[in-house]
Amino acid sequence: MLELNRAVVRTGRTWYLECYLAPTVGAPPRRVRREAGLNRIASLRRRREVARIRCAELQAEIDSGALYRQLFPPARPTPATLALALAAALEVQRLSVRPRSAHSFTYAATKFLDYLEAQGLAGLAPAHFTRPQALLYLDALLRAGLSPTTRNHQAQLLRSLFNRLIERGLAEHNPFAQIRPLREEPEGHLVYTQTQQTEIVRHLEANHPRLHLLVAILYYTLARPGEVRRLPFRRYDLRRRRIHIPGPISKNGREAYVGIPDGLMDVLLASDFERFGPDDYPFSTPQLAPGPRPCAVNAMMRAYRQALAPLDYGPGYTLYSWKHTGAVRAVEAGVQLKDLQLQLRHASLDQVDRYLRGLGCMASEQLILRYPRL
Repeated sequence: MLELNRAVVRTGRTWYLECYLAPTVGAPPRRVRREAGLNRIASLRRRREVARIRCAELQAEIDSGALYRQLFPPARPTPATLALALAAALEVQRLSVRPRSAHSFTYAATKFLDYLEAQGLAGLAPAHFTRPQALLYLDALLRAGLSPTTRNHQAQLLRSLFNRLIERGLAEHNPFAQIRPLREEPEGHLVYTQTQQTEIVRHLEANHPRLHLLVAILYYTLARPGEVRRLPFRRYDLRRRRIHIPGPISKNGREAYVGIPDGLMDVLLASDFERFGPDDYPFSTPQLAPGPRPCAVNAMMRAYRQALAPLDYGPGYTLYSWKHTGAVRAVEAGVQLKDLQLQLRHASLDQVDRYLRGLGCMASEQLILRYPRL
């Protein structure tokens, strides 16, 4: 007989956590099953310890009601005003996207609702908010000092929220649809010169070994700092010389593997990479030491800025620049574009071409050397 509202550990060929929840008394229960990384732990003793911890965490979700609210969100009456409708759309949207995207949607909706309140439009029916009013709001963002890139992003987020309203019959049209994006400035991250690269690497090796490890991972894997932050040790397969980047933490949402070149392998082995638990994270604390959870969102950027302060680099040279620098150095070294595409995890060679041209490294060497003189 099923026991409702109780988390248990199931063992056998596959270990997993399991519980059954029902929205009301007498309603059919819904099964929740979580693998929770248990089957990746080779040590049986360690697996039991982790299983107890994960089971207690699942039970806490049940007892607090968080899991119930996730599985059985309460039905809401149809909102009568634009403010209430957007708040409802935001709540639905937050449940279907990653935490960082949820934060972006919350920021966009809050800023928009503040504007509606100031203009006396918060009580407007959703169907009565028009495209000209949407353009006036986007113009107000520019007057407030936001960049064209941010303005375009806000329009995109609000377009998604209004699509939620249309899906639920709360609006008939999307006022943010078919609004042309403004021309954006090129991406602010720069590529380090060879001299800068050498100077920074020596500085980090001597004074900030954890940052040197992080920079090496970004440079060789062409991953993004936000992705590396959320990769536990178990994602680094040193035997097969590859790193697994799951879809939920990848910017493009697709699962992929990237290779570990010789230079990165040397750095990983020198940092005792294999002596930590599989569920620990290489960068956990504000000082980027290993630990049981990922470091804070801005911890990597903050540590890098502080470490580079003595070198007095200008704006635009960021931690993200190491991804761009690695791609440029690979092209200069003669790496084939197809191999580079796999490491970049781009969908097509055309995307790789656009990316590299944006970095200014796709001028044809044959054209430069062999172009006929006048």
